Amino acid sequence: MSVRGASAIAVYLVGLAATVRGQGISQPVRWQAQYTQIYSDDIETIAPALGSAFLLVPPASITSTPSEVISGSRSIKLACSDSATASLQTNSSALPLAPGHSYTLKFQYKILTAPSQFFVATFVSFKPGSAGSQKATPIRGAVGTGGTVTLTSSSGDNPDAIFWVCSDNTGAMSVDNIQITDEATGAVTAAEDAEAIAPTLKSGLQLQNATVTTDPSQVISGKGSVLLNNGGGFVTNPTKVPLAGNTVYTIKFDYRITSRGNSDALFSAWLQPEGTTDPLLQVTLPPMLKNAAVSGTFSTGARTADASSYVLKVVNQPSVSLVIDNIIIYRLDVVPQNTAPPAWNRLLTAPYPRLGTYLGGRSDYISRFSFAELTPFYYSVEQIERRTAFGDIIIGLGPVNQTQNPDSIQRIRALNPNAVILPSESMVGQYELGPPFAHNADPDYDLARSIPKEWKAADTKGNVIYSVGYPGLFWMDVSDFVPNVNGQTWRTALNNFVTTQVFPSGLWDGIHLYNMEGNFPQDMKTFDDPALFDYDLNRNGQSATPAAVTEAIRSGMMTMVKQLVASADGVQLVFGHAADPQFAFAPLLNAFLFEFFNGKWNAAGAPPASSSPAGWRKQFDSYQRVQATLRVPQVFFVLAQGTDAADENVATTSHSYLVPKPEDFPKHRLAMGTALLGNGFYQYQLRGQLDAPYWFDEYSVGTDGAAAEDRAKKGTSAIP
Repeated sequence: MSVRGASAIAVYLVGLAATVRGQGISQPVRWQAQYTQIYSDDIETIAPALGSAFLLVPPASITSTPSEVISGSRSIKLACSDSATASLQTNSSALPLAPGHSYTLKFQYKILTAPSQFFVATFVSFKPGSAGSQKATPIRGAVGTGGTVTLTSSSGDNPDAIFWVCSDNTGAMSVDNIQITDEATGAVTAAEDAEAIAPTLKSGLQLQNATVTTDPSQVISGKGSVLLNNGGGFVTNPTKVPLAGNTVYTIKFDYRITSRGNSDALFSAWLQPEGTTDPLLQVTLPPMLKNAAVSGTFSTGARTADASSYVLKVVNQPSVSLVIDNIIIYRLDVVPQNTAPPAWNRLLTAPYPRLGTYLGGRSDYISRFSFAELTPFYYSVEQIERRTAFGDIIIGLGPVNQTQNPDSIQRIRALNPNAVILPSESMVGQYELGPPFAHNADPDYDLARSIPKEWKAADTKGNVIYSVGYPGLFWMDVSDFVPNVNGQTWRTALNNFVTTQVFPSGLWDGIHLYNMEGNFPQDMKTFDDPALFDYDLNRNGQSATPAAVTEAIRSGMMTMVKQLVASADGVQLVFGHAADPQFAFAPLLNAFLFEFFNGKWNAAGAPPASSSPAGWRKQFDSYQRVQATLRVPQVFFVLAQGTDAADENVATTSHSYLVPKPEDFPKHRLAMGTALLGNGFYQYQLRGQLDAPYWFDEYSVGTDGAAAEDRAKKGTSAIP
């Protein structure tokens, strides 16, 4: 495990233990996520505010202290220190300066605390390749010194140029009666006297090149909303919204898109350790993608790393215009429980057709990269999650969601409170994963990095055995012959990973274990040639026979399953998954899935003999047998598929899987009819678990007999 991952996990578990001790509970066996609101802002706070042409960078403020006010009842106060530089600047998104024009900035000032060097009024552009500060006027003086500053400069070809009044050293001064004049026309383009009262943000959020709009055509609700234009954003104030390390935070807000710009994401959001701008220390949040609905509610979140304090930053992309309102920030807390969730009992009484969802990876990645549809951004995250929520049993999402995309789980649960959601983990296969971006955490990456070579299956030359069909996938040794390293084997390491890193997140209802085949890897190079079969089971430089390897793996996996079931202790659901029936494992498990269930009787491209009634009958009998022997709650997942990966290469296919092919409908209906002969939960995938889930009209039909993509109509149709 990486040092960073190990330290984060250690701190996380210490925090959990402290929570438990504080509640007087010695050994909790189940964790439940709860969301605590720590900040909200509806942009309705009425307070002194600047017009849209100007921005304050804290600790700059509007002051009404008589000794600090220059004229009227309020002035702008710029108070600087060694650790914080206050400034007043023009807002380029609200006040773009015309290229080739000369502008004059004029304002009154009063020194409140003498600067250690000087204050400065400057005209500057941050556009790449610009000359930086184009003209500047220093401001010096003793306490009480006042006067008027006049600064004239050309905008050149930089419409993003701004006037900026600030100090790089200690000191304080007041500023008032600001005026900007276009010298070419003589017109006053902006003026500010700090006397306005308007809707504004509370002190927990600070705007950065963004404004509060009161334009009725833009406001989402109430009298004010935040307008983010062309790189505008905001940041949390750590003194008002403290964000700790190793904690999951979520931000949620209502929005309206007025310009989508040209980027794949409308904005960037990240958690930054307080006091640093180092991008390698960022924890990034999933952004709003360009195919989001024009308006609605958006949420995103992530788990912080091991810094003591963070700020949340949101910055929209160039040419994007976004209005947001009703901003809420949540902290995810985990509480211990010793009973199974009520959703388990609801599985037993779910109406027919009972539906499940196998969605691999992350909902935002499936939208963005379109692994099966081959049309990026065809489905939005909201559409994918809405269809995912049709399932009452949901599997396939990776543990990475609990650190990098945790709010997706909460959104799916909000859509379907009855859903039982399980992350996926392979029993015998692990991928060589690349490190996560910046300081994001990926539990699977930390797990894979912690695996010593001694735990990996090897051939007689000591080479690690890799999958032929899945590059980067290596196989683990689960047998009794695997060496003990630092007091563990892979069998105990996987159990520890699930029980100390997955379950304590509080997001899941158990674990989905795939690759539960109980035999040697079927896609190792020489699996189908006994003469060339090369698997060093005993670590003695000689290959064992396929039968000996199968027996050792089956026995080792049985031990692993028993250990995980014991650790789950009846309050975490344990779900098995294999390509073929595994009758010996079923009595230990709550749930089981046959991969490509219909492949044994109507696989695409298969010879006619495989489509025989006998092939169907064998699968159906296996379904009934396994279902009858599962532990309560009993869940059998009938997963049917269209095109198999063996029949059509996704890289060369001419079919993009946006809609079913004509042959998908009879396949689906026979598979669904088979599922309805038992108590199974059903899904039909057009290609595989990286599909966006597809809705078939049989899934939800109202009492009037009309099909509608509406979860409330699952199981409500009247049967004549």
